[in-house]
Amino acid sequence: MNTLSLSADSSSLVIETSDNGWAKCYLVADKRIYLGADDFSIITSRLSKALEQRGVPAAKVAGEIEGTPVAWILSLAEAHHVLYTGASGSDCLLFWQDARTSPVSIAGVMCLSSVMRQQWVETLGRVLEEAKQPFLALA
Repeated sequence: MNTLSLSADSSSLVIETSDNGWAKCYLVADKRIYLGADDFSIITSRLSKALEQRGVPAAKVAGEIEGTPVAWILSLAEAHHVLYTGASGSDCLLFWQDARTSPVSIAGVMCLSSVMRQQWVETLGRVLEEAKQPFLALA
């Protein structure tokens, strides 16, 4: 199992990948929250693409969370958390919504400064590039 940890202001997104490419995501702050799972390449590519954009294009606004216009990034299987992105000044906000609660609630908000956002983009870019490399057969 491989683990990718992406740190934000006071929390981290931890992605644990199994040998078959299935990845489980956790939000780690005061406690560890299981967010759900999906294919590793889907999670990392959608997150990377969303973070490469600065702000939320008007055409992609899915609604508002806590008064912030947000765009949908991905929905995870199993625990059914949904990830939205928004902006506050130069900071990128990641809203983790727990779709299983009634009413729907926010499980956590991650705030990425422009420097952190760029670090995430670079890390995800490296991870995605490595995933494209063919495995070498050992004789």
